[in-house]
Amino acid sequence: MNSLTSNKRGRKRATWQKHIEEWQQSGLSQQKYCGEKGIALATFGYWRRKLKTEQPEKPRFYPLIVAAEEPPEQKDSGNAALRLVLGEQRFTIEIGESFSPIVLEKLVTTLERL
Repeated sequence: MNSLTSNKRGRKRATWQKHIEEWQQSGLSQQKYCGEKGIALATFGYWRRKLKTEQPEKPRFYPLIVAAEEPPEQKDSGNAALRLVLGEQRFTIEIGESFSPIVLEKLVTTLERL
């Protein structure tokens, strides 16, 4: 591949990345944004999927609050080694001593999408 072709592809990617960022900031539906910009919805969807798969998702960090001890009324009789609370106590995950890191990762990823 020559540098002219490479530069053209790079500009094309940058153009579509800019459209996707503008759409995300606009608050419009994809269909409305594409209509206003004169873009084919199918082409917009293609580039959105293509650019999303090329860029790994940025890791999200959650604050970790370590409590000295739970109040007696909230103590559980289970034997969880760790209790993880996500989204301002919207979700609670109790992790036992023999947990699966893969299952935990999938669970947290699923909860982030909600």
